[in-house]
Amino acid sequence: MMNLTIIKNQFLKSFYILNNNPRCIIFSLIFDLLFFVIYGVVSLAIFNIITDKANILLQIASSNKDSINQLIAEGKNLFQAMMLQPGFTSSFKAILLLSLILMVSIYLIYCIFQSLNWRIARNLTGSKFRVSEFMKSFFKINILWFVLFYLGLFFERIIGIVLILSSKKQDTGVIALIIAVLIAYFAFISYALLGKKGAIKQSFVKGFKDFLIFIPMYFIIALMFFIINYVLLFAQQTNYIFMVVLGFLLFLPALAWARVFICLVVNKVKNA
Repeated sequence: MMNLTIIKNQFLKSFYILNNNPRCIIFSLIFDLLFFVIYGVVSLAIFNIITDKANILLQIASSNKDSINQLIAEGKNLFQAMMLQPGFTSSFKAILLLSLILMVSIYLIYCIFQSLNWRIARNLTGSKFRVSEFMKSFFKINILWFVLFYLGLFFERIIGIVLILSSKKQDTGVIALIIAVLIAYFAFISYALLGKKGAIKQSFVKGFKDFLIFIPMYFIIALMFFIINYVLLFAQQTNYIFMVVLGFLLFLPALAWARVFICLVVNKVKNA
């Protein structure tokens, strides 16, 4: 019961804080909007180039089937045979480089805008940070989370390839989702602990030790976004533009609320 009382009190307090700090919330909405716009433009542009390079690889493979089969018959594996085809190596290296640029770009865009947003949430819940101080810590702590996330995606892709080669049709998207949820679970706790010595270690300690508090917290947040998604699906049936406008009016404030709610709960657990 005490866990539910903590969640209820911090839930109500989060709305009180938002209601009494409209200026900070407006800045948070602007940063989130900029994040999604810049992330979308940059990632889409790089991904389109990667797609073009991938199509070139497919064309090379398709037009050099006889050469590839002959090299395989001579003892080369498929990858070696493909790499010996004219133009394949340069396109393959370009895809690797572009993929690296994409990953770094996502990391930079995320850290710049979300550090500003999490700083606002932390300031609203009692912890005061300078922008440069908080941003520096945010960049550092996300090195771990992004590395874990990309390793998780790589692991999921390897499983998918293995399943395809073994002729087993399985959706590995569930694995990627589980990995993303687990990383987000500890990452968001660590953001609320930034400034405290050993924030990463403490995020794991608190995340495991007080999961009976954090699980209901995340459930409430997920429920909030589920309701918003349902409302937007209903709005889509009336007018697309209305759905987009309503999405910004509901989704962006919900993100600001979720960060404040997480910080309040983590602060309560940290000081308990």
